[in-house]
Amino acid sequence: MTPSDDSVSHYDRELTHMDPDVRWIAVTDLEEEGGPEAVRYLIRALRDPEFISIRWRSAMALGNLGDHTAVEPLIAALGDENDHVREEAADALGRIGDPRAVSSLITALKDPQRGVRLRALSALVRIGDAAKPALENAMGSVEEAFARLAREALDDIQKKDTRT
Repeated sequence: MTPSDDSVSHYDRELTHMDPDVRWIAVTDLEEEGGPEAVRYLIRALRDPEFISIRWRSAMALGNLGDHTAVEPLIAALGDENDHVREEAADALGRIGDPRAVSSLITALKDPQRGVRLRALSALVRIGDAAKPALENAMGSVEEAFARLAREALDDIQKKDTRT
């Protein structure tokens, strides 16, 4: 089921409502409904200027829906000022599994927040073989922690490949 013409104005109102709970409910309803129009609204909510919780919940919903049109906005969300938004964006990109996210996820391995780095690592493992060349390149980094994360991701991809 996708949002109807009547609900278009409904979501326009709810996603800009002054009460964050109203926005939250709209995001969860859109996730449940799914479809291209819901993804369009969730992408808009991903850029909510007032409420961090709406941004990270939208990233989560987009990852759960798995629509590849959300990849570029989620990549942009990796640069959000809030680490929870960046974590959920990295996780969502891993769920979608689109190779376009690899270079941005590699960059996220250098994020100052450990949670973001771990989610980016997990996302790269989910993407799998398409991430290998970038990870191999990252292993040559002079930053020991960054190179170690790249090696860990490659090892996890290899383990995943041998299990399938």
